[in-house]
Amino acid sequence: MRILGIELRRSISLPTGALITAVTVGLLVFFSNAPWNKGLTEWSQQWTSLALWQRGDILQLAIPLAVGMSALRGLRDRRSRTTELLTTTSRPAWQRVLPGVGAMAIGLAGSTLLFYAIGAVQVAGNASYFHLHWVPTALVGILALVSVGWLGMGIGHVFPSRLTPPVLAVAGIVALTTLATGSVLNKGVPTAVTLLSPILDRVWDVCSTVSTSVNIGQAVWFAGLAATGFTLLAVRRPLTRLAAVVPALCAALVALSLLPSTPAEVFAKDQDAAALVCATGTPRVCVTRAHQDKLAKLVGPARQALVALTKLPNPPTSVVENGSSISAEPQPADTVTINLGDPDFGYGYSDAVDTWSADKLELAILSGAGTRACENWQRYSNDPDDYHTNYDNKIREETARVVAATWLLDKQEIQYSSVSRQERPEIDALAVPALATIRGLPADEQRVRMAALRTASLACKGDLLDILTKGTTG
Repeated sequence: MRILGIELRRSISLPTGALITAVTVGLLVFFSNAPWNKGLTEWSQQWTSLALWQRGDILQLAIPLAVGMSALRGLRDRRSRTTELLTTTSRPAWQRVLPGVGAMAIGLAGSTLLFYAIGAVQVAGNASYFHLHWVPTALVGILALVSVGWLGMGIGHVFPSRLTPPVLAVAGIVALTTLATGSVLNKGVPTAVTLLSPILDRVWDVCSTVSTSVNIGQAVWFAGLAATGFTLLAVRRPLTRLAAVVPALCAALVALSLLPSTPAEVFAKDQDAAALVCATGTPRVCVTRAHQDKLAKLVGPARQALVALTKLPNPPTSVVENGSSISAEPQPADTVTINLGDPDFGYGYSDAVDTWSADKLELAILSGAGTRACENWQRYSNDPDDYHTNYDNKIREETARVVAATWLLDKQEIQYSSVSRQERPEIDALAVPALATIRGLPADEQRVRMAALRTASLACKGDLLDILTKGTTG
């Protein structure tokens, strides 16, 4: 313990952790006010989001820093010319390196734990649903940081050159970028291989968590990397050093057999978070347990929306939140399925439901005649990369959705819940004549077209604006 204390005081282990902490806090300060991080899955709103923030933006910068700084620590014995002296001691080599790797582990893990301490205070004050499913994801992230630190120390010890730390840092950036999900560099790379990187995509809903197979597979892989780094530090003979890669190779083979083969298997549904909590009385209004604190505010607007929907034949009879971010999954015809992370609800801003008026919440529920936005606008174009076509169809779909809500509320002016101000002029240009067209039809025909729009939107098929204005699917 005394030697460990000396290592902590005199080595760069704690400064390395401090540097990573400074970068982490800087990221938090910089990104906390970014609009794309203000949703219900913001790092300060949910436990799983907190863990995935660390497994995303934080590790993206922390790992290159950790491997580079650790390699610098690995140069110490050779550059101080004490290697021969240390090898003549009677203690086994693995015992001699324990204080060094222990100090580095404390420095690196401490930087991450400080991040979680800051985040936990935020989340505890905002989340109404507590669970422990995020803990394995967080622990794997800590293990990943420590393992690359040990690996950097081992490589720095074997290759004691001044160029080793910067080369390793750059190699870390390249590796993370290459394996990043969605990167243009990993086209054709199997999903399991990309998961050898600790960087995970963020989730876009509060009812998802990292699957058990991912956590176990990555834990095996990073434990193997840590073992390789430790072995590189502890052995002296060249042939034995070559054998040091065996733990990493074995861990990679085991991990690849455990890791999922498709992106859909990376995340699993958190059944506890997705469990429904319903208001007393009728009509039925339910939200997920993750959002149970928002139920009281939603009950009134939801029931008013159901009254407005009685204008349609066979209207829905309940409002239920579906926490899934998969917008194209089937929606039942007898239910208004909402997602509080949808654009209609303030683009998922964490305070939208709490601060909006009852009228605005009702309008959001009625958008698209009580359907969720499909956000699958590529279905209109034969070329998924045709940005302009897809954007135009996005505008058309949003137009049809706001026209439907305006008609159901019997308002004269177009009603918006949360359409971006940049898009409103384009939508207005289509929505005003569309609303005039449908109101010029006989009452029965108006109801038929609104019902047809709802049916098409439930199935995520057809041109909703054409259905309203022409009575065709376009």
